[in-house]
Amino acid sequence: MGNAGSRVLRALAAIASLTVFTTATAEEPFQSQAVDGIAVRFQVLPLGLHGPVGGHGPSGIHREFPHRITVTLTEQATGRAVTDAEVAIEVAKSGRTGERVPLTAEMVDGHHPVYVTEIPLAGRGTTYRIRVQFVRPGSEPREAEFRYAHH
Repeated sequence: MGNAGSRVLRALAAIASLTVFTTATAEEPFQSQAVDGIAVRFQVLPLGLHGPVGGHGPSGIHREFPHRITVTLTEQATGRAVTDAEVAIEVAKSGRTGERVPLTAEMVDGHHPVYVTEIPLAGRGTTYRIRVQFVRPGSEPREAEFRYAHH
């Protein structure tokens, strides 16, 4: 291969490595939204180690698989984690009525609560509306709405 062909291959390899890098970093694992001074961070992680829990079709498109939902709440003014909230999510496929699921507080590093649950969600081609609902003692309930579509 000539010098020009070698340069082209190196250029293509560089573009391919940048494309993979850009794609991996462009997918922000958390979505976030501010609600009345509280930063709500939301994440959905497919739990690929488990088998399907329902649905149909050999391709897995309509099958449901376990997913871990993680929510963090932070006071925007102070940066302190919200430790006293009751948190739930309402999960619905687009255009349908949702199901309410409570989240459990787990402590990270002994003092940072992360609110979590595991639920079955369908694979590719299904978009969900997920409302994070939270209430603190002496406060009105608040809600942040997110969308999730499995890739």
